[in-house]
Amino acid sequence: MAEKDNSVQNRISSIYIEEMRHEIVLEQASVKLQELVGSIAESLTADFICFLNPETLEIEEVPKDFLYDFEELEAVVGESIVSDGLKHVAWQSCITMEPMESEESFHMMANFVKEVENISLQADLVEALSRKRPFAHFKSIIDGSGYRQQWFDFRQKQTALYVWDMIHDAIADEYS
Repeated sequence: MAEKDNSVQNRISSIYIEEMRHEIVLEQASVKLQELVGSIAESLTADFICFLNPETLEIEEVPKDFLYDFEELEAVVGESIVSDGLKHVAWQSCITMEPMESEESFHMMANFVKEVENISLQADLVEALSRKRPFAHFKSIIDGSGYRQQWFDFRQKQTALYVWDMIHDAIADEYS
């Protein structure tokens, strides 16, 4: 029994340490990097793919739906992507960041539900997540609640952590 308790305590401790690491990273990053990560997080939330030049900190954003459909992108932007080219293709180093997969977004919503203090709203959100089209049902309930801004803040913070992790992983891969 003591071994099991230690195992549980170790898992809880490691989760706590990981959360603290995220908090420390966010607090210690320079303002410029925080703004950069925040901007990338907003773009990812809006379903853009972001390309980051780690040397210059330049960002290029391309709508996810248009990335491989150059004709459609050209019609929307009004200029030829083929002739003008995408800047990130010429960069020596580039970190590609794509929006979260549906499963990751679903887990983020589930984690937000745990933070909702209103038990009735929490129950409605749990039900929404268990139904078909959970994203639409969750959004509908949140939009009609007093927790809308809290959800946006939570999502922005979690997406920023997601961006930090992608940058960290890309840099670690480059130097390993």
